[in-house]
Parts: sequence; structure tokens; C-alpha cells
Amino acid sequence: MTTLIACGGSNDNSSSSVFGVVQIIDQINISGEVVGQRGFVTANYSLLTDELLIELYHSHISGTGFNFFTIDFEDGTGYVFPSSRNRFTHQELDWEGAGINTVGAFGFIYEDRIDWIN
Repeated sequence: MTTLIACGGSNDNSSSSVFGVVQIIDQINISGEVVGQRGFVTANYSLLTDELLIELYHSHISGTGFNFFTIDFEDGTGYVFPSSRNRFTHQELDWEGAGINTVGAFGFIYEDRIDWIN
């Protein structure tokens, strides 16, 4: 099952011009059983700011219990948040949006800042 959730505001400087619609997708094991959910959204990397990333994290990732959440930059890479934690990594993505290879920095999101580790 896929659930769609609107993300962001309505003006050109808001997250709605940066992010697509957040999708919640069931994770299914080899036996066909639902074993969790993952979140997924596309994003325009060139317009992404720390402030918008923090807003997305607090509104759609933190505390959700997702197995993982992916922000897909539609270039084969994206930020992957394992287990809805405040840690994320810039990774090459597989067909499902899971990270398969670290390609850039990672960071930790707090209430009002990101600590970037290069």
C-alpha cells in the first residue's frame, strides 16, 4: 500500500517547490508479509536548504517508525535516514530507494540545526 501526504507550503520559497509528495510504502518480506514501512520523497537538490531539510525531518520523518526514509534527488543519489533517526547519509540509491554506497557527507539533524560531517 502507498499513502501520499502533501509536503510543504504554497509559495515559491517554501518546501513545496523543493519536495514532491511524501509517499509511505509498505515493506514486504519474501513471504509477502508487511514488515514495516518506508517513507520516500523526491527533492530538487539545488533548492534544498538546511532549514527546509530540518522542516521535512520534523514534520515527516522524526518519530514515524519508518524502516528508512529516502529523499531522492532523481540523479541516482539521495539522503537516507535509517530507522527515522536524526542521522542521514548522502548515498547512491537502489531501485527501492535504499542506500547502497555512500557518495557524500552525512549529518545529524537537531531541533534547529544540522551538524554536517564530511
